[in-house]
Amino acid sequence: MRDVPGPALFMPLRPSRRLAWTFGGLHLGAVACALGNDLAIEVRLLVLVCVMLSAWCCLAVHATAGSARSIVVLAWDRQGQWRLVQRDGRVLDAWLEHGAYSHPMLVALALRTKDHGRRRVLVVADRVDADHMRRLRVRLRTTSAQRL
Repeated sequence: MRDVPGPALFMPLRPSRRLAWTFGGLHLGAVACALGNDLAIEVRLLVLVCVMLSAWCCLAVHATAGSARSIVVLAWDRQGQWRLVQRDGRVLDAWLEHGAYSHPMLVALALRTKDHGRRRVLVVADRVDADHMRRLRVRLRTTSAQRL
């Protein structure tokens, strides 16, 4: 495997208020849509329950890092290997699946673990230091440019 340019990255992830507000607003909008349609009341209640479960999962896993499955540390070595540390202490070896979405305020990573599971990690500007965010974005850009 080809070396990835730049030094290894080690990023502890903090809870994110931006993600919490964003997920909360999106799910409240979904609740309003569920209540404002002409479906039968049973279907509306089912949709409401699904939306509330989705909100709880999104907030617990990505925004507040309160779930045992939440990723609290990201590490990326020079060989392209990712190490994900969950809140419960488990360490997962992973690889970047199809690149990443990179924006100055958000990096979305799609990772595949050794046990063939998939993990999505959202890195928002208020979850990491500004220097870590910049280094992650630059390294992702140079890695994808190197593969072309």
